[in-house]
Amino acid sequence: MTRCSLALCTLVAPGHAMHVDQAKGLTQTPEEWRDARVVDLSGHVITASMLESTLEVQLWHHRDLGRDLAVGDLVRVHERLHALGWPYGWVNAQVLETRTLVREDVRPSSTRAP
Repeated sequence: MTRCSLALCTLVAPGHAMHVDQAKGLTQTPEEWRDARVVDLSGHVITASMLESTLEVQLWHHRDLGRDLAVGDLVRVHERLHALGWPYGWVNAQVLETRTLVREDVRPSSTRAP
């Protein structure tokens, strides 16, 4: 991650300041936002589990978002334009990893071991 001065961060890069063109793109592509729930907050890394799929995404922001978010909060993720949104605004967030989870509740219940 690139270092910046948190008080005056003007670095326009994933996880830092949001550029006006990025914000404009976010408003023009509402179909790309995905609803998610925060499942972990660890310093500057937020892990969110998508509500309508088995995907989980890890995002990084230069500021610790622990004062704004808590585990269990509902958020929205825009992976292509690297943004995280919640009722109080959007932040430019670097997508660190997207992974598919294997959840017990999505496995066929009729499968039994021999």
